[in-house]
Amino acid sequence: MIDFTICDEVSKIENINFVDIRDVMKLNDYYETDTHWKQENLSKVVKLLVDKFGYKYKDIEYDIKEYDKFYGVYYGESAINRKPEMLKYLTNDVIDNVKVRYLENKEFSKVYNEDKLTGVDAYDVYLDGASSYIEIYNDSCKKCKELVLFRDSFGSSIAPLLIDYYSKITMIDNRYIHSSKYLEKIEFNNQDVLFLYSTLLINESFTLKN
Repeated sequence: MIDFTICDEVSKIENINFVDIRDVMKLNDYYETDTHWKQENLSKVVKLLVDKFGYKYKDIEYDIKEYDKFYGVYYGESAINRKPEMLKYLTNDVIDNVKVRYLENKEFSKVYNEDKLTGVDAYDVYLDGASSYIEIYNDSCKKCKELVLFRDSFGSSIAPLLIDYYSKITMIDNRYIHSSKYLEKIEFNNQDVLFLYSTLLINESFTLKN
């Protein structure tokens, strides 16, 4: 089923381009026991994206925090008694000071929820895990453009690395929110728009809401 409401909005977007990241991503850029990519290895993907949007890539310095007890979703299926992996998350003064609004978790307002490290899935440290609608406000870049990011869980770890380029990032996960709801919140007006989905979701697109 096609939702013509969102199709009409997307049709207003100019210069639609496909960004192929397959040539820059290698096997060791992903976890061995999990489907996700490693945030600390995503600078090359960020460069491709910002180049496509016409911005100058910034060699940004980050403080790297580590959690050494990460068990990915495939760990229990491997039938191998192996050591946990190292999960890293990158931060700096800009990331630490942005304002974040979550639709489901109104009490939390940071990019990284470190309480999730010891929960069911430590990867939920990135932007509080599964969330249908998130707004990130970067007051240090008020004259920058805005980004609307349609994403799945892979977007949670790359979005923090895009904060320096935008005054606001709106993140939408179509698995958990209907288009009629987020279109009430967004007025498309010359923002950058990025559709970023893993092949796992693309191959099971019936999970996306209209």
